[in-house]
Amino acid sequence: KYELALDDYNLALKLRPDDPDTLYNRGFAYDEMGRYELALEDYNLALKLCPDHPGTLINRGIAYAKMGRYELALEDYNLALKLRPDHPNTLYNLACLFSLRGSPDKALDYLQRAIAGNEKHRAMARTDKDFDNIRQDQGFKNLVEVSKSN
Repeated sequence: KYELALDDYNLALKLRPDDPDTLYNRGFAYDEMGRYELALEDYNLALKLCPDHPGTLINRGIAYAKMGRYELALEDYNLALKLRPDHPNTLYNLACLFSLRGSPDKALDYLQRAIAGNEKHRAMARTDKDFDNIRQDQGFKNLVEVSKSN
């Protein structure tokens, strides 16, 4: 399905090569296909055109994290957080990053804040492989349990 989307994005970029939204979307498609270098190229171009777009910063950070480039991911997440403090998706991605980096206390702090901002992150964390190394931590278990009041 992403191959078809790429065809459309490529056509759209022939018509409007400086459209940051199309670059963002094509970058996302590349990211989903595991073509991280191409995703980064598009995210970088989109950010040159629209440097204050938190979604692009978050997605570029995700691509960096998938490539194991955690410091660059952290830079992008922090920039996104400055633009939109307490944005649940940014907080969630920071939680994932700190879990991957072996910082469980920071991971749990960001995860708690992400869940407070959007309950969907509780369910996402239950199966997200980024939390595998803290999955047995009691703090993690407490955070992802379904509340009795829900």
